[in-house]
Amino acid sequence: DYRRYEQAARQMLAVCLEQTPRVEVPALDDLYLDLTQPDIDAAAIAGVLRGQIKGEVGLNTSAGVGTSKLVAAVATQDAKERRVRTRATSSPLVVVPAGGESAYLAPWPVETLPGVGPKLLARLERLNVSRVGQLADMPLSVLCGLFGERGRVLRDRARGVDLRPVEPYRPPQSVSRCTSFDPPTSDHDFLGAMLDHLLERAASWLRFGGLASRGLTLTLRYGDYRSEEGRETFRPPCDDETRFKEAARDRFARLYQRRLPLRLLGV
Repeated sequence: DYRRYEQAARQMLAVCLEQTPRVEVPALDDLYLDLTQPDIDAAAIAGVLRGQIKGEVGLNTSAGVGTSKLVAAVATQDAKERRVRTRATSSPLVVVPAGGESAYLAPWPVETLPGVGPKLLARLERLNVSRVGQLADMPLSVLCGLFGERGRVLRDRARGVDLRPVEPYRPPQSVSRCTSFDPPTSDHDFLGAMLDHLLERAASWLRFGGLASRGLTLTLRYGDYRSEEGRETFRPPCDDETRFKEAARDRFARLYQRRLPLRLLGV
């Protein structure tokens, strides 16, 4: 139920903004808070926030505290996994102290690091590098020789160095959602349901930002990698997913003319 999901996300964001104006919102249920101000105990504030969200929103949250977005994100994932392993009613708060980033990250799989996708992972596996610590120990000259300037970024992140700042929430100018299919599919019922799902997600994010859409772009990519796009305009702008679905299904029927399966669908 995306409207309830959106409502809960708004409440969580409001609770967090009471503690700091520097809150980044990568996704509705994923928040970064900058708590680096002097004389602030980030771990204590994280505990207060979790209790407040539980009391006001009714949701359990996982939280990680670290000196960077990378370390905090891994610590949050760690908290989630510990909850599953112990079957606890709530996840623990995981705090990675300053200076302990490299040791903390070392046993994690390399795909934990942002930027390590399937292709890069396959190359690292051929080098018998499966853990973050192994990547951190590789000579910089070797990494740069293999991956260019990206090698320096990889080693920095493997050692817990992440200079990306927390970007305070700003409403986006556009919202996109897409999914790919492997193998490609031509099942019209499935594609219609997936189109509805993508539009529900996009509409929820629009409402979360207090936005309305002036138009819709539908993207298809066929099995032979040829792409097609179709557009609809809304006057006045709207955030009604029912109207989005009607327009998208009509455009989809007119746009999907080739007798080939699709490998990507996006709005």
